[in-house]
Amino acid sequence: MRLWPRLQLQAPPVRKTLPSLAGARGRRAFTGAGGRRGAAWLPLIVLVVLVLVGAGVAYYFLRPRPAKLVRVRTGTVVQAFYATGTVAPNHSYTVQAKTQGNLIKMFVRRGDRVYKNQLLGVVEDWQLKFAVASAQAALTEAQARAKKTAPLRQQLLAELREAQQQYAIAHSELAQSQRMFQHDAASVLDVDAARQINVRYANAIAALKAQLSDWKISSQKKLAVAQAALHTAQANLADAMVRCPINGIVLKRYVETQDVVHPTEDLFVVANPQRLIMQAAVDEQDIAHARMGQRVDMQLYAYGAKIFHGHVMEIMPTANIVNKTFEVKVQFNHPPATLRPGMTAQLNFIRHVYRHTLLVPATALDGNALFVPQGDGYHRVPVRVGVKTLRRAQILAGVKAGQKIVGDARQVARFKRPKKKPASGRAGHTTRQNSLS
Repeated sequence: MRLWPRLQLQAPPVRKTLPSLAGARGRRAFTGAGGRRGAAWLPLIVLVVLVLVGAGVAYYFLRPRPAKLVRVRTGTVVQAFYATGTVAPNHSYTVQAKTQGNLIKMFVRRGDRVYKNQLLGVVEDWQLKFAVASAQAALTEAQARAKKTAPLRQQLLAELREAQQQYAIAHSELAQSQRMFQHDAASVLDVDAARQINVRYANAIAALKAQLSDWKISSQKKLAVAQAALHTAQANLADAMVRCPINGIVLKRYVETQDVVHPTEDLFVVANPQRLIMQAAVDEQDIAHARMGQRVDMQLYAYGAKIFHGHVMEIMPTANIVNKTFEVKVQFNHPPATLRPGMTAQLNFIRHVYRHTLLVPATALDGNALFVPQGDGYHRVPVRVGVKTLRRAQILAGVKAGQKIVGDARQVARFKRPKKKPASGRAGHTTRQNSLS
């Protein structure tokens, strides 16, 4: 009974002595030590929270989800190899200078439409003009010497007429001498003398006739030579006139007015715009699959997604030693009206067309296998792959049309990988670019 009052008397002093012993400084010291112990645990608590949050996020994104299923369908797949190409004329003509001189005039620019024999430019060469004038003078002289009124011919004709007259007189005297000799009125010497005179004039006539024939041949020859020389000089002068060889457009122009040009120097490139083709650069590993008449699908960048069709018309026998490609010429089946030289395109050279074949998305393949749903999971089925593109793949064996498969094998393959590589199945042929329909 006396203890309880003692306890009541002792309790208050204890509660009152603690503050009195520690004081205000003791309370601050006690509070600071407790704060340091709480701060030591704070990074650990934050780390645990971050780990738990990261694990939750990772589980949310990496947890197995139901894969999207698609059906194996039938369609058409086209096996092809691709190349790049440029629109160019089938035949282009390089206009070259034929003579040396200053290009004093230019009448066309790049892109102008030109016509056959149209004057494109003029090369000035005074020597050619002098040659034409000299040849013309020589021809005039030759023509004068070849006329019937030529002095040499007139002289020969006069001498021939005189010789013929003398021959007539000598022939008459010879006949008279022979009659007189028969009547013993003339001697043998008189007859021989008359005969010699007759023969001399006959020979003179023959010689003059020969000279006239020689004059005629010589004058005609000189006339022909003079005419040929004039034609040559005129042709050389005409070469100074640069003319267009065909109807077409000017693709290139290499010179400007007052430039000094030389023979065989390139001046223009002219082509017929109505006969444009596609010049493709086919890689050497694909050239063995190119053939004459082969179908080619072309997508020109200038026309967006529109597809143009054509066929192989020529395959160059040698390769470009720089880029190891072969030039293949492709003719348009129906070229667009606005087709222009220099346009570029991508070309698909069609090798084979497979119709009514099994097709699956390219993303559905896991190597040479597909995933098919089985119970609550998926089963990896080996397949035989044919033509494969960026979007589709041809299946030759392993699944059936209409069968459900996983559209994206990555949704399943990262959680389920086979322990060993299946023995069956063959790698499909993959081309660098194909088209599917």
